[in-house]
Amino acid sequence: MRTPFITCIAVMLWITLTGCPSRGSFFVPVAGGGSQDSTIYFYRPYSGSLNSPPYEITESGTHVGMLTDGGYFVLGASPGVHQYAVRQSSGGVSLYAESGKRYFVRLNWTKKKEDRGLATQNVLLKLEDEQDAVRDLRKYRPNPLGEP
Repeated sequence: MRTPFITCIAVMLWITLTGCPSRGSFFVPVAGGGSQDSTIYFYRPYSGSLNSPPYEITESGTHVGMLTDGGYFVLGASPGVHQYAVRQSSGGVSLYAESGKRYFVRLNWTKKKEDRGLATQNVLLKLEDEQDAVRDLRKYRPNPLGEP
């Protein structure tokens, strides 16, 4: 009887002292400054579903990154007009990037609607306010710029 109790205490002590494994750091802003490029953060809130697929973000049809559930990635962009879209949807965003500025683009979903008995939902990109975006991004983890 005493051996299982001591074993249980030892396991609990080991778990307490070693802690939980880290899954990576949360949002860390990219240092801005005198760069000629602007910095664009693409992020995606948690969807709440278990097997939510990643979404590919494109610029003029060219892959720039993948957004997984609750993740983000950072992209440098030269000054000028840029058009980004979700490959699996028609909802895109156009922005005029200025030198050294930061922009935040969020993946959004429209409300679900019934179409011939099927529930459909559109995915789109939306330019967000910096203060709101930084507050939201503190909950997210960075994504590598994975290939589709």
